[in-house]
Amino acid sequence: MNMPIIVTEWSSSNGPNSYNEIFSLNLIKKLKEYKVSWCNFAWSDIDVNGNEFAITFRNKWDEKLNDDILCNNGKLVKFLLDNYDNKDINIPNTEENMKILNRMISRKWDGLIWQNDINKKIISITFDNKINDKINYYTKFNLGDTYSTNVIGYLIENKKYSEYYDLIIQSNGNIYANKDCSNLFRAFPNVNYINLNNFIITKETTNTAMMFYGLGSTQYTNYTMIENLTVILGNNFDSTSVTNMESMFEDIGSRSNKVIIDLGYKFNDLNVINMNKMFKNMGGYDKNFVIDLSEFNFEQDKNVSYINIFDRWKNKNRTILIKDEKVKEFVINLMGDNAEGNSVIVKENKYNNGKINTNISNIIKLLLCIKYIILFFFS
Repeated sequence: MNMPIIVTEWSSSNGPNSYNEIFSLNLIKKLKEYKVSWCNFAWSDIDVNGNEFAITFRNKWDEKLNDDILCNNGKLVKFLLDNYDNKDINIPNTEENMKILNRMISRKWDGLIWQNDINKKIISITFDNKINDKINYYTKFNLGDTYSTNVIGYLIENKKYSEYYDLIIQSNGNIYANKDCSNLFRAFPNVNYINLNNFIITKETTNTAMMFYGLGSTQYTNYTMIENLTVILGNNFDSTSVTNMESMFEDIGSRSNKVIIDLGYKFNDLNVINMNKMFKNMGGYDKNFVIDLSEFNFEQDKNVSYINIFDRWKNKNRTILIKDEKVKEFVINLMGDNAEGNSVIVKENKYNNGKINTNISNIIKLLLCIKYIILFFFS
């Protein structure tokens, strides 16, 4: 049945100085795609609070509506009306625009993939930077942020376990993290693999508290299908601006026999002030569990809270790799009794990530020596 639909009110602003052109262009692009009519809010001048959901600057309204009296929203609406018959609405493909269009929603509520009857049935989570609209999926979710409709989550029936699913999160281009990533993957007890390689943590992200809390554990269910757990943050996970990491990996893989955590080389603690319970009870039954924290400074001179950061590690035969002897001493003190039965080791080759390692350095020195010998004999 064909029915006429009209969006009776939309705005490029949700408050003072909050004009968002990319969101607006993307919205109109979608409305045009589905042949939906619209009205912009509001045909007035800017109010006393400075809200830009208007057409002209305050007290500047006249019927000519020349550019010099139009505010940002007014100029946008004029552009849309003048160019609406064009084939498409062009959105510049810049990184800043993609951060808006491809930004994933934060976990503001327990709907979508976080519903109790869904998150317990997800086996794996991966990110893809290309949308495949021909994918054979069980169901899909719009996981884009308020300013975006470009991030889609697909539930694919798992081939090995009936009634369980793989979650693939896709967008055309890299997917950007929300400012608030807290609790994002909390309470997915049956996930055995998660790969965030196409998930970009930007300078806007400040909160990753409980981001993976209870992943692959029995924290939220009396059973688990997880024997092995792999977590790959990838080299796009740049936590430089993150201030809160409380319980980020707490209880992760608590019943797994093998736990692998790849933090990437951009995961760091440069601006973190809260690391309470960050690694509490992680690692499950894996007696060969190793976590590489060689990019962490653990600066004891900064006002950082480390309460129970390694709680419930006692006699678990686990290994922490750190950057130097000073950090080693500090970490052992942080662990207290939890240091018993575990190892804290200075990582010997900590320059593998795009830096010159010892072997390459020695080769360069050898070539320089040969060069000087040749120059000596032929000078």
